[in-house]
Amino acid sequence: MAPKINKKLLPLKIHYFLKYGGMSFFPFLPALIRQKGVSEGGVGLIWTVIPLTSAATNMLVGTVADYFKLHRVFFMAGMFTLTITFTSVFFMPNVPEPRKDPLLATLSLQCPQDSAKFVVCPHSNPYWYDIVSKPTTLNDCDANDNSSTTFMTDQMNINYNLRCKMYGDPDGDGEEMLHFPSEFSLTLDKHQSEYNVCSSRNCTIITEVNVTSTFSELYNVSCRESYKTTCEYRCETSYVETAKVTINYLLSSVQFWVIFMNMMILYAGNGVTTTMADTVCFFLLGKNRHKYGHQRLWGSLAWGMIGMTSGALVTYFSHNKSEVDYTPVVAISITFLVANLFVSFIIKFDVPKKEKLKASIVGHALCSFKMIVFLLTVMVGGITMGTQWTFFFIVVEDIAIAWDPTFNFIKLIQGLLLGIECFFGEVPFLFLSSFIIKKLGNVRTFSGVLVILTMRCFLYSCVTNPWYFLPIEFLHGPSFGLLYPNMITYANALAPKGAQATIQGIVKSTFVGGVSLGGLIGGVLLEKFGGSKAYMCLGLFDLSFTLVFIIANLARDRLKVHRSDNASDQCEYVAQGSNDHGYPAEDEEAPLNSPVTSLTSSLPPNDNNGNLSPQAYDKPPEDAKEKLVE
Repeated sequence: MAPKINKKLLPLKIHYFLKYGGMSFFPFLPALIRQKGVSEGGVGLIWTVIPLTSAATNMLVGTVADYFKLHRVFFMAGMFTLTITFTSVFFMPNVPEPRKDPLLATLSLQCPQDSAKFVVCPHSNPYWYDIVSKPTTLNDCDANDNSSTTFMTDQMNINYNLRCKMYGDPDGDGEEMLHFPSEFSLTLDKHQSEYNVCSSRNCTIITEVNVTSTFSELYNVSCRESYKTTCEYRCETSYVETAKVTINYLLSSVQFWVIFMNMMILYAGNGVTTTMADTVCFFLLGKNRHKYGHQRLWGSLAWGMIGMTSGALVTYFSHNKSEVDYTPVVAISITFLVANLFVSFIIKFDVPKKEKLKASIVGHALCSFKMIVFLLTVMVGGITMGTQWTFFFIVVEDIAIAWDPTFNFIKLIQGLLLGIECFFGEVPFLFLSSFIIKKLGNVRTFSGVLVILTMRCFLYSCVTNPWYFLPIEFLHGPSFGLLYPNMITYANALAPKGAQATIQGIVKSTFVGGVSLGGLIGGVLLEKFGGSKAYMCLGLFDLSFTLVFIIANLARDRLKVHRSDNASDQCEYVAQGSNDHGYPAEDEEAPLNSPVTSLTSSLPPNDNNGNLSPQAYDKPPEDAKEKLVE
């Protein structure tokens, strides 16, 4: 017998497939942004700020959509914005490499014995000492002004030019026999081996090893033991190597702001679309909200299929090219996202008109203990996944290069990682999420997810061979593959009538806020400790919160009886019609009403006027007690 196709849900499934298929290159964006000249700190700054914009947009749009019933308008506007900005990422200009301004110095040219000695003493400039004369970079000079090791590539990486003009007359014996040039240039780079370089105080002393083949031949100067002379030159020094890209430099670059603003709008559009799509999904599912994962898995399926295909096509098109060719990704993204605009437009759904958004009811829902713990858990999950999404591929690249500088399979590994995340992670666990969450309940599912996230970070911190990332990535399924549907369905279960998009927006904003913190924390940890230690620190953080989460919920279970008997608890929100796992009974729509309405709906009047006595609120009958959403 052929399986039945739910025609009402089919366009929604296609929407998820086309949207996430068109955005399947999204995990590569941090690496792409770094290729455009933005440093790791700059990438961390971008992925710290832009999720905050998305979070604010989510809350604002969700509230406005619920109040004015504009879900379809914002759904389509978000998709259009996402389509334009995501495809624009590949055409953004590169940030130009910075170069230091010329530095002034005084060069003393000396001729002791059979060598020419250059003593370079910089004028007051902090950059010179940091780069040229830093003790950790140059060996200290001995009594003869020589370094213990001749300057070679593996000793240091100094690279600068001297362009000098003599402004004084040579002095000393043999002056009439010497013909020092009025101007000359000296280039010292990492490939030089004719010089012995060392540091004495704030000056750099450069001694020629083979005087006959360098300075003497070039300028017809013969330095012998009988000649003892010093010539003073005023020099300008410019570094051949580019300077380090700093945050201050990025903030002064127009190209960086173009990238930054485009990414900000991209995240806002994606956040609005995700919130509206999930809200629409629950409108269509009705009482079958536990089947959310069955719809969302089509997005993960496309994410893996198209992501792996995109990575392979980019590798093929970039072969023997100096720069990565993203043409196939651009073509795929435009095709899928434009097609998604048409599919999204034909999705039919009804917004309940009678359900009004009330701030007091939303406030009661937000201040309950279970909602506070829930939002903190969502925040921690966002921090962990934010670090993962922002820096994981960068860490993979760094580990691969450290393991083998000639490693040629980085993009292959990244594509395989993406495939494992989707086909062996998100897709099966999104499909199984309904059964798992029903069996364990929301709280126990969150506990398991936190434990697996902790294990995942600790395992990442131990990787030295990039191929070992592949088996670890199978943990993506029981971590994020359960975290996201559990988060979305639990938020919908706690949402009052008429505030579905508002609560979804708040929960997603909390998650995105965690992603933002993850970008900030991950960037700092990555620059300070490197990828392995950064994941170790993140694992310790997750472990600490996991213990707090378990202890808090055990304490909550112990106090459940006392809390249910306390009628003065106006913050605890009552969910009527829900089972212990956060799902509605099969014959109910699981409305979430105000605390008073939920308690009084089944209580008999206590007097002839139909009014309830205060005692009725203190001890409600058994069938009106709160059924907590687990």
